Formats: sequence, C-alpha cells, structure tokens
Amino acid sequence: MQTPRQTHKYFEVNMADVDLMCNSKSCLKLLKKSAWVTSCSHIFCDEDGMRELMSANSDCKCPVCGAALSHSSDIVKVELNPTEHFKSMVLTGLSPEIVMDIMNRSFSFWTYQTSLTRKHQEGVIKSYKEKLSKLESSYESLVAKIRQEVHVLRKKVEEMEKERQELLSRLDDSARKLSERNRENQKLHNACNAIRIANLNSVDSNEPPAESNFTSFGPKTMNDLLPRRTVSQPHIMPPPMNFTPRNNAETHRVSSAIRRKPPTLNATGFRFNPVTPQVPPTAVNFTSFMTPKAPRVEQ
Repeated sequence: MQTPRQTHKYFEVNMADVDLMCNSKSCLKLLKKSAWVTSCSHIFCDEDGMRELMSANSDCKCPVCGAALSHSSDIVKVELNPTEHFKSMVLTGLSPEIVMDIMNRSFSFWTYQTSLTRKHQEGVIKSYKEKLSKLESSYESLVAKIRQEVHVLRKKVEEMEKERQELLSRLDDSARKLSERNRENQKLHNACNAIRIANLNSVDSNEPPAESNFTSFGPKTMNDLLPRRTVSQPHIMPPPMNFTPRNNAETHRVSSAIRRKPPTLNATGFRFNPVTPQVPPTAVNFTSFMTPKAPRVEQ
C-alpha cells in the first residue's frame, strides 16, 4: 500500500508528463503561463478567456458545456507556474481536512483535463490513422499499377529482344550472301579483263608491220615539193570480238581501249614522219636550179 507521500509523488510525476491545453475547439493550444478556469472544470487560454468569459454580461455561460457562470468565483485566473511564496501562503491556516478536500478537487480537475487531452489526442491519432490508411490504399493501388506497367514493359522488352535477334540473324545472312556475290562478281570481272586483254592482243597481232621512216631523206620528185593533201581515212576497226560484255560498263571499257589506239596506215600504205624540217612550197625558187651562174672574173 502506498503512503500519501508516495501517492503525491506518483501524481506529481504523472502530472508533470501531461500539458494542459485550451478547451476551446478553435484553439487547442498548450497552456504554459496563465489560464482561466471555470467551476465546470474547463480551462481556457488568456485570449479565449478574455474574449469568451470576461467580455460577457452577468449571464455568462461556458463556451464548451453551456453551464451558467453567474457567481464571481465561477471564473478564476490561475498561474500555472506559481512562485514559492505563493505555494507557502495559499493553503496556510487551513485544516488538513480542507487541504485534502482541495487536493481531491484539484486531482479531479486534472484527471478530467487529462481525459479531455487523451480524447483529443485519440481523435487526432484516429484521423491520422484514417489518412494513413487512405494513403496506404492509394499507394498500394499505385504500386499495383506500376507493377503491371513493369510487367507489360518487360514483355515488350522480351519481344524487342527477340526481334533484335531475328534482325541480327537476317543481317548475318545478308552479309554472307553479299560476300558470296562479291566473290562471284570479282571472278566475273577477272574473266572479263582476261578476255579483253586477249582480244586486244589478237588485234595487235593482226596489224601489218609499219615501214621504216628512215629509208629516204628529203623530197625525191617534184610532186614531193608540192603541198600534200591529208587524206582522211577512217580508222581500221579490229575484228569483232568473240565475247559479249556482261554490262554497259564493260562495253564502255572495251570501246575506250579500241578508240585510244592511234591510226596505223595512211593513204599510201605507210606512215611518214619527216625528220628534217619541211620548207613551204612558196619558199622554193626553181629558177635557181635551172639557170647556170656566170663565172666570176677576177680583175
């Protein structure tokens, strides 16, 4: 069984753990210095006490429970942190029975206020729990939606990976076929070059040998002194080739090689390239060759 001193210490410890708050529903702030207390066991802060209690007329009522506060002792302003002098003088001269009665009433008031505080805190906790449950449900639905989207995206990624593998295999097949065709094309190109070279060599072997340009020097007859006419004669075409080109590019290369060959024969059947510079016919004086010169008489 606890002694009165131990009981007082127990209540002192528990009371110190609880803070009183204003009973006005629009305020509910913690009380630290002073407060207004009513006979119906309600407490208010300075602002609400001055506005709700002291500004009213003789028919003042409690703003919480509506109890009539007609006596002057029904509303009391108290200091929540009294001085040591006040503590030593407030109950001085009172009998222990009165002091115990006052203490019991004070405990009842404090117990009621702590119950109000607990109810208020329970209401706050309940509202927070409801908000938390709503948030949890919303987050669970959001998480489920995200998981579903992730599942769909994974399927898409798998499909895209399969498509990528198929494209890679097709690319490898195309590269292999392209390399084979390049090898075949190179073989055909080499064969065409060999045929072209063989045909060009056959054309060169069919040409008659050109006569020497150094058999004679200078003009031999009078006709050689006259201006020579240039006889235009088409180029001698080589014999037809025994192969058919594969494409237009091969035909162009063969025809270009044939056109680059210089003309071989002129109108007289040989190619004449004069070694000494030729004199124009107008500069030749034929009388100098026909008239004999007079002998020079020495004096």
